[in-house]
Amino acid sequence: MKLILITLVAVVVGLMVACGGSWSDEEYEYPKEVAENYVERCVLRWEAAGESEKDVKKYCDCTLKALERDNTLSTNFTEEKVLEIMRACASTTLE
Repeated sequence: MKLILITLVAVVVGLMVACGGSWSDEEYEYPKEVAENYVERCVLRWEAAGESEKDVKKYCDCTLKALERDNTLSTNFTEEKVLEIMRACASTTLE
């Protein structure tokens, strides 16, 4: 589980770097291709850990929406914020 979280943090950080920059406080959505890639990789990693496809899809969608909502590409982005999002989504979507 810890390895999966570390891997997902690395994916999210890569996502942040790939998109780059900062913007206003308006709601942000990642480009469609980036979002789809994130969810696909997230699902594959959790399925490899033995979680059900239905649960991991919910979890991965939850983390993506939370990252978009919280605008974590801003200068306030931290690893702790990503872990907080991941824990919150895991507690509500993974059984």
